[in-house]
Amino acid sequence: MTIDSLRLGRVLLALAFIAGMSGALAGYGSVRAQVVSLGSDETVEPTVIAQGVAELPDDDVAWRVLRSTGGSRDDQQPVPAVTGFVVAGTDDLLISDLDTSVQTLLGPAEASWVAGDSEQQRASLTDDPVTYSEIGPVPADDADDAGESDVVFAGDAFEGPDGPHRITLSVALLGPDQVLDVTVEDGPVLIYVNAGQLAVSTGGDLATGDAQTYDEDMSLTNDGTDPARVYVAAIGASVPPLPSFAGQATLQVRACPEGSSGFQFTPSQCTPVDAGDGFSVSLLDANYQPVEPSGALEDGEQTWDDLEFGIYPWGAPTLPAPYVGSLWTDIDSNPLDIAQVTIDADTLDVTHILYVFPITEGTISVSIANCPSGVTPDNLAGQTCDAPVGNTTSLTVTTPDGETLDANDATTGSGAYVFTVDVDNASGAFFTVDQASLPAGYDDYLITSGGVNDLNAPLAVSLTSSSPAVSVTIYNFTDEQPSPSPSPSTTPSEAPSVSLDGSVTLQVLSCPSSVSIGNPSAYDQCMSSVGGWSAILVTPSGQTLPASASGGSFTYGDLAPGTYSVGLTALPPGYASAVAPGLSGSGSRVNVSVSADNPSPTVTVLVFQ
Repeated sequence: MTIDSLRLGRVLLALAFIAGMSGALAGYGSVRAQVVSLGSDETVEPTVIAQGVAELPDDDVAWRVLRSTGGSRDDQQPVPAVTGFVVAGTDDLLISDLDTSVQTLLGPAEASWVAGDSEQQRASLTDDPVTYSEIGPVPADDADDAGESDVVFAGDAFEGPDGPHRITLSVALLGPDQVLDVTVEDGPVLIYVNAGQLAVSTGGDLATGDAQTYDEDMSLTNDGTDPARVYVAAIGASVPPLPSFAGQATLQVRACPEGSSGFQFTPSQCTPVDAGDGFSVSLLDANYQPVEPSGALEDGEQTWDDLEFGIYPWGAPTLPAPYVGSLWTDIDSNPLDIAQVTIDADTLDVTHILYVFPITEGTISVSIANCPSGVTPDNLAGQTCDAPVGNTTSLTVTTPDGETLDANDATTGSGAYVFTVDVDNASGAFFTVDQASLPAGYDDYLITSGGVNDLNAPLAVSLTSSSPAVSVTIYNFTDEQPSPSPSPSTTPSEAPSVSLDGSVTLQVLSCPSSVSIGNPSAYDQCMSSVGGWSAILVTPSGQTLPASASGGSFTYGDLAPGTYSVGLTALPPGYASAVAPGLSGSGSRVNVSVSADNPSPTVTVLVFQ
């Protein structure tokens, strides 16, 4: 609840305050907080004796007046403070706020604003008990709930205004025939007559101790022979909220099901994760140092409190297998142009969502090449071997759980047998590639994925969510070139020759702020090279080759033929997302093939602010 003080202003909603206590009406003749002269004018103005600022409850509210009793300072227990006013009766009342350590001493009939949401002792300065009143707007359902106090008045329910508003407590003293005009705006008015006899312009009379609500402008006239005292409480003008110079960032992390990606997913199908599941995310300051979070990632949510005004980038998330890909969005699941949080006077609380996507399937691509007479494993580098010949049905791939696949289980194309298998992220889980027999006329074979392997031996490769694609080549060697006799049912079409001298160049281009990742037609505007990024290349055997670039490109050389996975592991400072147009892949990397027809491909990555 927002509390402040504000200059005195116009009355928008009036409520009479029940200040008189049983047997104490005459004691208000010496009220120190309200020096009011009767004067001779026909119309009088009320005097504000206490005021504050509060934001009313969201549900319907009602004005309530309670009569309470306070004991001695040694005996009186604290009570929950309710937003509104405390008004002393005929004796001094000491209010001690135990949360703020602020004390207020009220003389007879003096009033004090109470912020609420605290514990207060309200006590007598002597051993004798004192009476006092409480008045304030409360949830309508609580209007009749007085606790240990007595309900003097409980008004009808009404819809309170939104946001902080000024609330005032005023008093008016009317001589015979004098008039008090009350203006009503945006709500009912409650009038309490502390003393005297008043006629209401809208009809009826109010006598000492009477209270009544009204929802239209009216006038009160003292139609008696004695002075009349009226207390008025009012909800006044709206007040700007408290200024703030710090804010909060909240991140929700959602794990999406198999088959989803940043390009196609249903947010409602993604579930919250915990830090205990292996997920972690950092919020970075202006120096790219992690900001201390307010707590751990729990139930899919983590917060950073007390953030000074500024820009805070999100750091690269740590994801457990099988999660690789990710997407940053706003609270409505709209992709962010820049993965960062901006805290300012207009945006104090920011919530973003990080969706993460699993990779559960991978591919093993096997090419078979037959080398001419004279080519051996020792001089294979730089040589060219022909397309597959002879019987290749002996090709096998054995999964970690012992299942054996053959060429009939693969798809063919681009000169390779492609096996689609479930990735296995367990340590030591390997797929074994082998051939049981050689084509006619061939004596030895070498199976490699870019690394070293024994002659005539199977090759073990691993597939993980972060490296879900492996390319393998089987080289067959002979002392005598056999006659070609391809097997049309098992030989891949358009098989290329094999060379062992290639490279992959990764270049990074910056897109202007006007171009978003979701607007491919504007990608031709992304032409400026940018450095300050890091990358990784995964070889067909699963070997990872990291790189950092101060400029706009980096070249991986001495690469054997095969399919490689390449991508950025860290974006240039100030950039939030990246895409490699025209290429496919898994997670945050794309696949690129090194072949005799294209020995030195270039991968272009566009980065967006």
